[in-house]
Amino acid sequence: MFHGMHVWHFRYTIGGRMAKGSKVLHIVRYGFLVIALLVVGLGVLVYTNTERSELLQNQIDRTGSILNHSGAVLIHLNDLVNSVRGYLLSGLDLNLRRVEEASLRYGSSMTELKREVSDNPMHVQRLAHVDTSFLAMKADVVDPLLQYKSAYTMQGMSPLDQEVFQNISSKSRFYLDEMTRLVTAINREEEQRIQAVVIANNRLATIGWFLNILATVIVLSIIYSLYRLTTNRIRKAESEQQRFDRELGENHDRLSSLIEATRVGTWEWDIPTGIMSFNERWAQMLGYSLEELEPLHVQVWKDLMHPQDLKVSESLLEKVFSLDVDYYELECRMKHKDGHWVWVLGRGKVVLWSPDNVPLSMAGTHDDISGRKRMEHLLFVEKNRLEATLMSVGDGVITTDMHGKVVMLNKVAENLTGWTIDEAKGEDFGDVFSTMDANTGAPGDNPVKRVLESGVAVELWDDSILVAKDGIEHFINDSASPIKDEQGSMNGVVLVFRDSSHHRTERETILRLGFTDQLTQLQNRRAYDLELEKMRQANLFPIAFILADVDGLKLANDAFSHDTGDLLLQCVAKVLRDVSDPGDLVARVGGDEFLILMHQATLELAENRVLTINETLRGEKVGHMTISLSTGIAVLETGDMDPLLAYRQAERRMYRQKLTESPKRKKVIIETLLSVQHQNYPRMKIHSEHVSMLCAKLSRMLELSESDTETMRRAGLYHDLGKIAMDQTILEKPSSLNEHEWYDVKRHSEVGYNVLRSVPEYFDIAETVLYHHERWDGNGYPKGLAGNDIPLYSRMLSICDAYDAMVGTKPYANAKGKSEALQEIMEFRGTQFDPDLATLFVTMMSREIS
Repeated sequence: MFHGMHVWHFRYTIGGRMAKGSKVLHIVRYGFLVIALLVVGLGVLVYTNTERSELLQNQIDRTGSILNHSGAVLIHLNDLVNSVRGYLLSGLDLNLRRVEEASLRYGSSMTELKREVSDNPMHVQRLAHVDTSFLAMKADVVDPLLQYKSAYTMQGMSPLDQEVFQNISSKSRFYLDEMTRLVTAINREEEQRIQAVVIANNRLATIGWFLNILATVIVLSIIYSLYRLTTNRIRKAESEQQRFDRELGENHDRLSSLIEATRVGTWEWDIPTGIMSFNERWAQMLGYSLEELEPLHVQVWKDLMHPQDLKVSESLLEKVFSLDVDYYELECRMKHKDGHWVWVLGRGKVVLWSPDNVPLSMAGTHDDISGRKRMEHLLFVEKNRLEATLMSVGDGVITTDMHGKVVMLNKVAENLTGWTIDEAKGEDFGDVFSTMDANTGAPGDNPVKRVLESGVAVELWDDSILVAKDGIEHFINDSASPIKDEQGSMNGVVLVFRDSSHHRTERETILRLGFTDQLTQLQNRRAYDLELEKMRQANLFPIAFILADVDGLKLANDAFSHDTGDLLLQCVAKVLRDVSDPGDLVARVGGDEFLILMHQATLELAENRVLTINETLRGEKVGHMTISLSTGIAVLETGDMDPLLAYRQAERRMYRQKLTESPKRKKVIIETLLSVQHQNYPRMKIHSEHVSMLCAKLSRMLELSESDTETMRRAGLYHDLGKIAMDQTILEKPSSLNEHEWYDVKRHSEVGYNVLRSVPEYFDIAETVLYHHERWDGNGYPKGLAGNDIPLYSRMLSICDAYDAMVGTKPYANAKGKSEALQEIMEFRGTQFDPDLATLFVTMMSREIS
């Protein structure tokens, strides 16, 4: 799991234990020197006291045997562990045989040691604990390590296996330390016993010195031999240690290469000082080099971690340090050098503790999981989207497996079939989705079966009825499609269906609406064609055509909005429908054109119908607008005549009347609108008349012709005609206007223009009205014209309008004095007003004031 930490900790553990083994050999070496001294004293004592010497010799021999056997136990334990590690590192069967041999030698040495100390209950108890620890180590460490070695060699370790492997490996140190402590305690007590015997027999040493000098020499020779033997063992152990270190170094290099290949970042943390070390990859995944992160301290880690994740990390570290959890593992966000967040999987473990369980060192890895996080997010979003889509879609959805068994159905499908998901799951599709033919009543088609047999998408036949579990019937439309995997193999079917009962009603409604004009609810052009053909087939001649065109519809749309125009059309439609006979066809055949078909009607009857229509319309108004029609009549006398020719004849007559009468009627409408406006807003009437008078005066100052002066007078009178379309509350509002209200105000010049240009008589003033709110500096409306691009008459009207607005009364401001108003015009000449015209106007008005 923790690649860098694993190598470091493994070397630390094994190296430490090898050092302890070397220390034990040193202790044995010094022990033999002490034994040699004791044996010399024992020889001297034997010289003086044979029985005491023999007893001492027996005790020395027994103690030496205990020490030898205990030393052998420790050596065999180390041989066992070293053989296991050799097998783990090399995989050679030779090391496996050594494991078995070391186990046998350990058992033999323990048997001998137990026999030697059988008279000492404390030693017997300690050796029993050693046996227990040995068996536990074999079960918990040796056997699992050998198993994981086999698994690792065959297929490589997964991250989880690596974690378990390291956990097992870390237990070996505990067992070895415990067994070493117990055996060393036996050695220490035996050494103390020898020392006590030596002290007790020192008095005999002097007496027996000369008698045992020869024996002493022999004993020393033996001890020297043992010393040489022990030294050889130590040298051999040291040689093994060096070989082990070389192999471990090679393993370290190999694991380092593995870490580099897996592209994980590694870190080590000296907890008391806060100093950390990272590999280059750790820094690279955040966009840094190691030099940029120096000094490497735990604060660097904290500064780069997302604040929310830092709190979680610190809480987890507290649990690790308090031994509540064994490992540190956290998915967190680290800040990249360019500012974005990188998702990292951080893992670690405390690798060194103080004797009082204070953490001293910790090591671990960082793995960039940003790609995995993005994929998880996309999968999560996609899963929720598909689930929400499936469950909220308005159609019924049923899925089956390869055998036609129901797997899933959504709420709509439950409602239509009468089956719940719990009832339907695992049932045959045909039992849940039962259909019949609407025409014959025969059992319907099974679309899932068809898909499973053909492998392609299918649809139900028309007029299929779904019979629900409770007997309720629904007309349905559906389609079934195969569900295929990435290899294109089919593993099920999805059926999507909907209740089409209402669709049949809608279809009939649509057919009806297809012959109806939605605005007026009259018949439309399509219905006219059908009805005309019916009349001809029924020989209902003569057939009269009355075509009618609404006068001033565009003017109404421009002046009052299309809503007013719609009301105008609806009013005309109602009148035409009310005055027509039940058998007549009344249709809207164009934007503002209507048609009446009268069967078995003469020209005289048609003319009387037109008179009735016009008489009825005289009493109708839409808002302030009167309503009038331009009409044309033609009669289709017999079936031999072309109905299209009759229609065209009526249309020509209608347009001829519209050409002569419509301008007059529009002029009346405009005069009526102006009259209504002045009647409703008296201040506006006064203002328009004053502006008209000022425009005429300024025209004379410019020496314009009488015709042009009259044009300017009329422009001044009609310049605010467009305000007829504005809300009265805006015109009378005493406070400042909001953005929406100001937008309506600025439209009035365009509305006035559109209304005036609809009548030829007002063409000459329409453009002047349109641009009279443009400014010399280009900041006016409606088009933002500037300077001389603004028509001359509009520039003149602008000054006259502004002056009278300042000196006249208005709801939103007090009137200014004439001198003050003229001063303001001079102030804004060159920005709002034509500078030359402004100067001329001020001069003209100043003369009047003086």
